[in-house]
Amino acid sequence: MLAHGAISSDLWVLHHCDNPPCVNPDHLYLGTVVENVRDAMERGRISNQYLKNPRTRCGKGHLLAGDNIRIVGRDRKVVCRICDNERSRERQRTIRARRAAA
Repeated sequence: MLAHGAISSDLWVLHHCDNPPCVNPDHLYLGTVVENVRDAMERGRISNQYLKNPRTRCGKGHLLAGDNIRIVGRDRKVVCRICDNERSRERQRTIRARRAAA
């Protein structure tokens, strides 16, 4: 932000140099989540398991492509964004119910 100004909330700061701690403005660029995932796949930063056996659909049948891909965890696991959001909403409902009961 210091080098280039405000950043839109729908954009991420990505690295040309593949060094996440790097803050050199010449090594950084703005991109979307989809561009970040595509870049990670092209540079081999996605889980080897996914690359060896790429799935096209999640267990519930949602297409694993474009905006519906989320990369999570240290092992860079590819998950369905729709299902991950559903799990998160259910977890929050459970937490709120426990707090209300207490």
